[in-house]
Amino acid sequence: MRSTLAALWCACFCLVASATARALPLTFDDYAKIVSVGDPQISPDGKEIVVIVGHADMAKDVTAPELVLIDVATGAQRVLTQGREEVGSPRWTPDGRAISFIAPSGSGDSAIPQVWLMPMNGGDARPITSSKFGVEEYAWRPDGRALAYVTPDAPANEAALKRHEDLFNVGDDPYSTQRPAVSSHLWLQDVSGGAPEQLVQGSWSVFPDSLSWSHDARYIAFTWEPDGRFDSVLLARVAVLDVASRNVTKVDARWSWLSQFSPTDDELAYTAGSHDSVIMQNDLDVWSPNAVMKAAAPALDRNVAFFAWMPSGGFIVAADDHVSRALWRVSADGAATRVALGDLNFSGGSVSHDGAIAFSGDTSTRPDEVYYLAPGSSTPKLLTDYNGDIAALDLASTREFAWRNDGFDEDGALTYPLGYQPGKKYPLVLVIHGGPVDEASLTTFDPLVQLLAARGFIVLQPNYR
Repeated sequence: MRSTLAALWCACFCLVASATARALPLTFDDYAKIVSVGDPQISPDGKEIVVIVGHADMAKDVTAPELVLIDVATGAQRVLTQGREEVGSPRWTPDGRAISFIAPSGSGDSAIPQVWLMPMNGGDARPITSSKFGVEEYAWRPDGRALAYVTPDAPANEAALKRHEDLFNVGDDPYSTQRPAVSSHLWLQDVSGGAPEQLVQGSWSVFPDSLSWSHDARYIAFTWEPDGRFDSVLLARVAVLDVASRNVTKVDARWSWLSQFSPTDDELAYTAGSHDSVIMQNDLDVWSPNAVMKAAAPALDRNVAFFAWMPSGGFIVAADDHVSRALWRVSADGAATRVALGDLNFSGGSVSHDGAIAFSGDTSTRPDEVYYLAPGSSTPKLLTDYNGDIAALDLASTREFAWRNDGFDEDGALTYPLGYQPGKKYPLVLVIHGGPVDEASLTTFDPLVQLLAARGFIVLQPNYR
């Protein structure tokens, strides 16, 4: 009898202790445990996903990243890289047999970011570029035998810099700028080795936001800017390089960037400012080499933040919609259908050859995880549990808050404090986002908001008109 009572008492104590642990609010110690999840890239056959997973190293004040391979069917994971201080831009080779990424080559001050190649059938990763000034962006040629990459030019005063004659005019560059701006240009590297080939040159520059080859490798799309200065991105234009003739053509007179060729023809999709400005709404447009331009999603009156071609034509498009980052499927005729993601906010992703979508997403009470959408499906499948311990805490939910002001419908994200009691007065904190277009107040997981709510504040994150 005593043993039975003791067992019951022990079980009850464990249940209470477990419930108490789950009821604790977010603390600064918990903040350090949040795992970052980004840039999920699905394999061409749709069976595996490689993603950048970052763990905070508070002692060094850095996030230690690693590439992780996820099996879509089972959720099994395998760490591909360990012990690297930096790793980014994971990409599958066109045949799906290897993964490339950007990581430093060398050590200490001599470490330079290069493109590395890791075969999936075993073997160590090896660098396949040896750019003197490092790789900023790259894209595989469709045959997988070469890649194009962006690298800075040699400084015009390189010899003087070696003599420490390094005075320069800062101008409109950031206050933290330590050297004069230089332009960046396109180069071609054969995977089998040999010296790289410079594809373009001039006083203008390539902004390293995206590179894309046409399906027949005749063209490379990139973002052109007049020089390499910080504020020149405000004058950016999508351009296309004819690889054979080396002619460069700007496809749009408006501000534009983030270009991507169709996987099946020469149509090029890109985002362009509705009012020729980066700070205004960006629409999704399509250009083809015969200089025909059209709106890809004319009915989607939203600022496009992400898009990718679907293999059967059309796109997936992500954009801010009030206080959520929503996802649409856009058909070839421009019709847009919203994907029912529930309270999930789409952070970014990729598409396989069969139309499967891998993406990272979060809610107001759960940081980013990796999700999978089967071809044609609108029900996302959760593949990871990196932040399950954070989601199990006592977290405040965030909802949309709308009001009318000066003839405009305004909205924002409102979070009540934990233990909120109607009728009681609470201090209010305004958390105001930058932007105004490239950021918004969303019902996403925000550690600052959760920390404030746990300490008795109402938090309002307003959006602009």
